Amino acid sequence: MPSSQPPKHHPQPTLTQHIVAYTRMILIALSTLTHASLIALTPGNMQGLKNSLLQSWGRTLAWFMGLKVTREGSPHHEGGIVIANHTSYADIPALMALAPCTFLAKAEVARWPLIGWGARVAGTVFVDRSSPESRAASRETLKQRVREGARILVFAEGTTTPRGEVHPLKPGMFYEAAEAGLPIQLISLEFERDEHAWVGDTPLWPHFVSVFGQRHTHAHITVHSELLRGDNAHELKEQAEAWLKEQASRSRD
Repeated sequence: MPSSQPPKHHPQPTLTQHIVAYTRMILIALSTLTHASLIALTPGNMQGLKNSLLQSWGRTLAWFMGLKVTREGSPHHEGGIVIANHTSYADIPALMALAPCTFLAKAEVARWPLIGWGARVAGTVFVDRSSPESRAASRETLKQRVREGARILVFAEGTTTPRGEVHPLKPGMFYEAAEAGLPIQLISLEFERDEHAWVGDTPLWPHFVSVFGQRHTHAHITVHSELLRGDNAHELKEQAEAWLKEQASRSRD
């Protein structure tokens, strides 16, 4: 869900943008049906194949959306927690294309048509942040996934933020990482233009038409060269916030 920041002004989309956006949405739906079905049919002991399908899914979605992503650095493939900033729903295919990972998502995403089903098949862990029981259950599920070698991607801000900004990170996953001795990979993703961020009260479809009705949408991913490790959750959180804010500031230069 988008943040409560005021929405950016978007010019009225042209007829061509509407046609491009509708075509891309149909292709996204077909890709989701195809990849999610293949993942659902893959035996549980063939995690390597599932990972390849997840990455293929992300790359296909990014291509259909017209996402042009440049990258600085390469992700580590060690199981653990990945912390990234959160600007838009388009973060998800861009990061899926980068490396296979399991997502932590808000419980309401599970109820979204098609997307919710695809997310469940992909192994997304859903959490109701208003429920202590749900938070506790999701933490246990995440620990189990990491023990199995998964990389858990968490948008620790808890909401989307405008381009070039990073909200305070929620501490929960840092405590989990410190307690379990899990490595943390930091990734920053910034889109080229302010209006590419999905924030405020902008409905999903008008935003999609305005941004992805264009021929291409450019973004840049920066991967921290070192994994964060340690048993002090507060220090891990401070290090992560400082680095993400530094990358966000760079996007404004």
